Amino acid sequence: MQFHILGTGAIGCHLASRLRAKHHQVTLLLRSEQHRNDFHARQNTITYEREGQKTQVSGFNDALQPTSAIGMLIVATKAHHTAAALRPFIPYLHKNSTILLLQNGMGVAEEVLGLWSEAPPRLFVGVNRHAVERTQPYSVIHHSGWNDSEPALVLGEFPQQNKVPSTSESPMVDALVAIPDLTCCIRPWEEVHARMIQKLVINACINPVAALLGCKNGSLVTNPAAVNVMRKVCSEAASVLDRNEDALFDSVIAIARLAGGNTCSMLQDIKACRVTEIDYINGYLCQLARSRGLDLHTNQNLVDMIHAKEINQNSKAQ
Repeated sequence: MQFHILGTGAIGCHLASRLRAKHHQVTLLLRSEQHRNDFHARQNTITYEREGQKTQVSGFNDALQPTSAIGMLIVATKAHHTAAALRPFIPYLHKNSTILLLQNGMGVAEEVLGLWSEAPPRLFVGVNRHAVERTQPYSVIHHSGWNDSEPALVLGEFPQQNKVPSTSESPMVDALVAIPDLTCCIRPWEEVHARMIQKLVINACINPVAALLGCKNGSLVTNPAAVNVMRKVCSEAASVLDRNEDALFDSVIAIARLAGGNTCSMLQDIKACRVTEIDYINGYLCQLARSRGLDLHTNQNLVDMIHAKEINQNSKAQ
């Protein structure tokens, strides 16, 4: 089965390596000739590490631009890059194509659908709990998720206006579900949306605090001041989302412990002088609150501090 993958960060490389390990054909859509040269210098391999064991996964194809239509596309770019990254590939995607979006935060699927004026592809959204860390280009460490009792990758078909979600099977979904260590499943959109909200709150609590403190996820749980900040973030989020605060906060602490050895993506972005996804996480919560006449002071402070950190890091790098 042929897959194209757009985005070669931690999640993109993780999915690519698991699909290739099951002998699927995988083409990485790379964004520049330099990225392509770097990948060729690695003999088109991805290094996958789990529990101290490294595996060199080989046999990938790569392209700057497809030579034919794309049937199945996994998009693992950062939330704020997704729409722009997809735009050059619109001519290669059609109503019978399938796209899977794997971004943090909320609002990306709506932006992606806006790229088509008519006959958009079939669109799935994934909620990912695999803790994967990118250590260098095309090299990842898989910290947790492969042996969870609950599915670590939950997929749902995004509802489209004037279009009833298809009841037909999706070859893409079937292929992902068939990979045991992805612990992947398909669920109704209502359940997936609820999981997205839960993950949004978890990310809003953990990512900016860990990024500002420069620590791994697990260190937050043993830091009383950090726990206090996360509790305030959770309380504000629960108020605007009309969710149970205690249940949400329990899930925040549980994930921080489960992925304790992981460096969150926001801290990785800060260290690499990249723009973070804060506007799609805490920023999304603040925007939702403003539409309802509410202010989320702690969340807004974190948005401002992360943006200040981005500017500071970039000025140091220049």
